[in-house]
Amino acid sequence: MVNTCGFIDAAKKESIDTILELSGYKDTGACQKLVVSGCLSQRYPEDLASDLPEVDHFLGSSDMLKLETVLGGNAPRMLVGNPADW
Repeated sequence: MVNTCGFIDAAKKESIDTILELSGYKDTGACQKLVVSGCLSQRYPEDLASDLPEVDHFLGSSDMLKLETVLGGNAPRMLVGNPADW
């Protein structure tokens, strides 16, 4: 799971670099799912989904409680909700 920042350019870059680095663990079988959460996925859900096919699930900044559903195995790829609903 990668918790991201979507407001500071250096943090955005660090988040993307970390996502790409951790995607290698799926290739080696060291992990089964790659989940991205936080404000980067909250702000750019569709862009990230199309640019990062290696990510299995996206959660928004207020969607951490959905992690249980993701780990349970029957979750859609995109679970970014409206933070105002939190």
